[in-house]
Amino acid sequence: MTQTVIVRTIGERWRSLDEAGKAEYKRRQEADKLRYEQELLTWSGDDLELTGADSATAADHSKALKNEEREEKKRKREAEKVRFISLLSAARSLAQEYCCPWRQAVKAKEREAKALARLAARPVKRAKSSFSFFSAAVGAKLQEENPDASSAAITKLKNKQWKQMPDEEKLPYVEAEAADKQRYAAEVAAKEATRQQAAEAEQAAEAAAEAAAEAAAPASAAAAAPQPPADPTCSDST
Repeated sequence: MTQTVIVRTIGERWRSLDEAGKAEYKRRQEADKLRYEQELLTWSGDDLELTGADSATAADHSKALKNEEREEKKRKREAEKVRFISLLSAARSLAQEYCCPWRQAVKAKEREAKALARLAARPVKRAKSSFSFFSAAVGAKLQEENPDASSAAITKLKNKQWKQMPDEEKLPYVEAEAADKQRYAAEVAAKEATRQQAAEAEQAAEAAAEAAAEAAAPASAAAAAPQPPADPTCSDST
């Protein structure tokens, strides 16, 4: 007999009892309820003892909490270490830049060269054809008129309309193509000029760095040279 069948049988027997048959069980229920309430009033929790399984679970939980606390402290130390190294690096960079005036000029030329190089590296958008302008103008309308048509079918409709269109109706798109070609040529020329400026700026930055290194060389050599011994005759104690 399964547990479900046992529970169902007990329930059926309980419902079949009359009030006289249930009276003894209800009396025991009231007595046990009174016992529970009295013990609850005097219970402080100090005498609570964990079973072996509960004790092991509590110990595992405590260990997990301690591990989490250690990991959190470790993460904070690592983050603080990274922050300290970053601040130290920034402080060194500022010290080198502002304590050595020649570095400012070199850095400025290097920044200019990098900015021009990034600008020169930008691609120029190619010029569009007259058909491309026409396709963009009528594409949405054709798709709305033919909602079930595929992209290939819409493209065929565009080609058909373009071929059947008189030259005077094509004129706005032809003019747009000519204007876009002029735009493309101007941007290509500007990109080439920027590329040349970037190359010149890079050469200027290298020349400035070399000049700065040559200027700093005597001071570095003097600082590294051994100092002569002090003349005892010039002592202040005489």
